[in-house]
Amino acid sequence: MNWPGYKVLGDIRELMMTLWMGHQGATNEKAAEEFTHRAAEIRSGDRRHDWQPF
Repeated sequence: MNWPGYKVLGDIRELMMTLWMGHQGATNEKAAEEFTHRAAEIRSGDRRHDWQPF
């Protein structure tokens, strides 16, 4: 898209999805592992390459 705010909205959406996953990780080991993976990718700048659905 050509709108300059599109990337920002996408980044916010990724963060929201990751935070939700972290919340689920309190009761689900698989979700906790996926949260750790997603958080590491966000920190490194390598986003959404191999995120697993939950």
